[in-house]
Amino acid sequence: MGFDVRRLRLGKKSVTALALARILLVSGLRYLWYRGKGYRFYAEIFKPRRDKVGVINVEGAILYFRKASRYTSAINQAILNESVKAVVLRVDSPGGYADYIEQVYLDILELKEVKPVVASLASALSGGYYIPVAADYIYVHPASMVGNLGVARAREMVVKR
Repeated sequence: MGFDVRRLRLGKKSVTALALARILLVSGLRYLWYRGKGYRFYAEIFKPRRDKVGVINVEGAILYFRKASRYTSAINQAILNESVKAVVLRVDSPGGYADYIEQVYLDILELKEVKPVVASLASALSGGYYIPVAADYIYVHPASMVGNLGVARAREMVVKR
């Protein structure tokens, strides 16, 4: 036994007016709820929390400036955000162009000076391995594919240590 509009024999204009009045009533109640106690409760639930761990996913080949700038902007956000206390790099990349890889590497070195950086590798080949070398710690699954940095770069790293 629901409400049947046909039994009331209302015209289209009356039905439209009733629907509009209902929408306005619901909107008004929501407005009052947001202005009152309900809004404060909602704000408490979604209040920014402290002590976050940022996660930056480095996926795929870095062949374009847009992709490299996406990673560098994520790294810069992690540097500037005070609620982020540490960063995890999740790397699954075959590498890419050397200049883009180098830029991401240098930005991670800057991040490392401010916050601890830990890298987790799924597949890191060539330049994809060069990026997490800047991290404090590198964790690799036994079945992960990890490549090299190239002979010349590897010699430089050994000499510096």
